[in-house]
Amino acid sequence: MEVSNEFLQKGLVKAKRTERNLHHCLCGHGAYRLFPRHQRAPGAVAENVDYDQAIADYTEAIRTDPDNVDAYIKRGEAYYWRGIECDDKGDYDQAIADYNEAIRIKPNYADAYVKRGEAYVGRGYAYFERGDTDSYESNRDQAIADWTKAISIDPNNRSAYFSRGIYSHGDQAIADFTQAIRIDPNYAFAYCLRGKEYSHKGDYDQAIADYNEAIRISPNDVYNYYYYRSQAYAEKGDYDLAIADASQAISVKPDDAFKYVWRGDVYVKKGDYDQGISDFTHAISIEPDYAFNYVWRGDVYVEKGDYARAIADYTQAISIDPNNASTFNTRGFTYNGKGDYDLAIADYTQAIRIEPNNAIFLNNRGAAYNKKGEYDRAIADCTAALRIDPNFANPYRHRGDAYTGKGKYEQAIADYTAALKINPDYAEAKEGLEAAQKRGEKK
Repeated sequence: MEVSNEFLQKGLVKAKRTERNLHHCLCGHGAYRLFPRHQRAPGAVAENVDYDQAIADYTEAIRTDPDNVDAYIKRGEAYYWRGIECDDKGDYDQAIADYNEAIRIKPNYADAYVKRGEAYVGRGYAYFERGDTDSYESNRDQAIADWTKAISIDPNNRSAYFSRGIYSHGDQAIADFTQAIRIDPNYAFAYCLRGKEYSHKGDYDQAIADYNEAIRISPNDVYNYYYYRSQAYAEKGDYDLAIADASQAISVKPDDAFKYVWRGDVYVKKGDYDQGISDFTHAISIEPDYAFNYVWRGDVYVEKGDYARAIADYTQAISIDPNNASTFNTRGFTYNGKGDYDLAIADYTQAIRIEPNNAIFLNNRGAAYNKKGEYDRAIADCTAALRIDPNFANPYRHRGDAYTGKGKYEQAIADYTAALKINPDYAEAKEGLEAAQKRGEKK
């Protein structure tokens, strides 16, 4: 046993990580539905950790004492963290195998279930990133079952409630975070995530109250908390308070482009386009190779009617990411607004080339063909769009316009009527229907 513990302690030194690293890893790796793209990588994995050596030390501890539960748990943790660092499903498999052994040796070890649940989630995301959503769902369900088992063994296991809350939704998530807070009233992150769930439900006042508590408890770790409170204020329409919180988040981490993007978006909602553009420009200075920063700034230029600058931004975004169909579509829409229909059609065609089954892109090209008087092509595109999405009102309206242009008023009336059946408030379809009916009567 003495030899085994020596190797166990060596492994602990090799794989030790702080609670703050765990916090950041959870922000980035586990809760994709809760946290923005920019928070995944920074701080997610501790630096200068020799996982291979740690695993070797734990393996030696297990060899000398095959029933050493702690060694299985710690080796499982090392595999788990290496899996995050290397994005390797095989490491999650190894972690799960080690937690299985720990549970076999000590069946009522609640923390072993908690950790196995985390490994299931890690493996689930490895599947998800490979496009296997069924396996992701299966692993997530296994994780939730493990956390539920841990709670049945230890009703005061904060981590089990917290983890289950992250991968639950709505009232169940709120209930789990509330239990975590009951166990640890100073658990700032649980307040933050409960606030996020309240926001999802539209209860912004309760969300703000939770973010207030998180900030009160942890005033020096307020990067996320201010950001999420800013979101809640923005949803309430309290844009000045939202901007103040976004500014506070920026002051904590001034090199985070996403926070400038967020504050810029709030300025735009407030109607302050110039300040919004300033923030998007600052985001671009931090992340000049991130295409969407240009797209978002371009969208504000469109709102201002500055199509030339908008198109320049969309063009820059396309040069960075030439396979993003939506950016071609957006630039095409802007060309269309300028009356440059040939350029619009060219961009819609590129978007369709990348995503041939996108009804929106086909509809937009059909509308542009209408502007040029190429009604047969417009009809073909709108018909193709409706084959993909028969409940999309716009292609009916635009096909109706094309039939009207061709003097085929009965077909036009049928299409406008179909559009209004889907969307009774579709003003352009109402106008088209009335015009087609009048012209049909005169014919």
